[in-house]
Amino acid sequence: MANKKETKPTAVKKTNRNFDKYFWGLLILLVGILMLLGNLRVIDFDLLAIWRLWPLAIIGLGVSLLPLRGWTGYLVSGVMILITLAAVVLVTTNQPWLPKQSSQETQAIAIDLESDSVKKADIELDYGAGEVNLSSIDSGELLRARLDNANYRLTQKSSLSGDTQKVELGVDNIQILNFTGPGRLNASLSRDVPIDLKLDAGASKLRGDISRVDLRNLEIDSGASSIDLKLGMVAAKQVVKIDVGASSVKLRLPSAAGVEVRTDSGLTSVNFEGVDEESENLYRSANFDSAEHKIFIHFDAGASSFSIVRY
Repeated sequence: MANKKETKPTAVKKTNRNFDKYFWGLLILLVGILMLLGNLRVIDFDLLAIWRLWPLAIIGLGVSLLPLRGWTGYLVSGVMILITLAAVVLVTTNQPWLPKQSSQETQAIAIDLESDSVKKADIELDYGAGEVNLSSIDSGELLRARLDNANYRLTQKSSLSGDTQKVELGVDNIQILNFTGPGRLNASLSRDVPIDLKLDAGASKLRGDISRVDLRNLEIDSGASSIDLKLGMVAAKQVVKIDVGASSVKLRLPSAAGVEVRTDSGLTSVNFEGVDEESENLYRSANFDSAEHKIFIHFDAGASSFSIVRY
C-alpha cells in the first residue's frame, strides 16, 4: 500500500496569519498611543479623521488574500503595514510640514435672494469631515459662508424653481497632498424667508444658534458626530430628522414649544428636559397638545448620547 504524502502548512497561510496579527496589533497600539498623547495635550489628535482611511481596509484585505510566499510576502506585508501606520499619523495629527489652514486666504461667499417673488428656500450643505458653525443674519442675503482654509474651495449653486430658491453649498479639496479636513465653516442663514435645511457631512462637529431662522425642516445626515444646536419657534411647525452614527447630540429648544421625539436607534443614552416618555421610542412634552408651536423630532442613530435642554 503506497504511503500518502503528508501535507504541510503552506508558507502562504503562515504569511497571511502573520500579516493579520502584526497589522491589527500595531494599528491598535499606535491609535492607543496617539489617543494618550492627545489627552495629555502633547499632540493635536482627531480620532474622527481616521474614517477617511477606510479604503486601506479593502487594500489590506486584498494583500491578505494574495498567494505571497517567503520573503516576498513578508516584504509586501511590511510595506503595507508601514504605509497604514504612516497614513494614520498623517490624517489624525496636526503635522507642521503639511498644508495648513490660512487665515490670510479667507474664502467668503454671499448668496442673495434672486427675486422678490422668493417665498421659500431649500439649502443643502455638503461638507465632509470638519466643523460647521451655524448662525442667522437679517441683511437681506439668503446665505453667507466663510471658510478659512486655502487648501479647500467653497462651491455654490443657486437656482429658482417657482417661488423656491434652491442652494447647494459644498467644499472641494484642491491640494493633492492635503491630509487635513476643511476645518471650520461658518454659515449664516437668512431670517427673512422660510428655510428647509439639509446637512450632509462625514465625521463632523455641528454647532450653532439658528433660533431666529424661520426653519421649517431640518435634516442632518452624518457619520460619527458631535451636534449642539439651538432652535427657535419662529415657525408654527418644525420637523427635525437626525440620522447619525456614533454621536453626541444636544438640542436646545424653547420651553414654550411642544416637543415630540421618536427614536429609532441602537444603544442610546437619552436625557430629555421637560419631555417625558409616552411609550416605547416615543416622547412628548406636557404642553405638546396645547402649544401653538410644535417641534417634531425623529432620531435614528447608532451608539449615541441624545439630550434636550429647554430654555
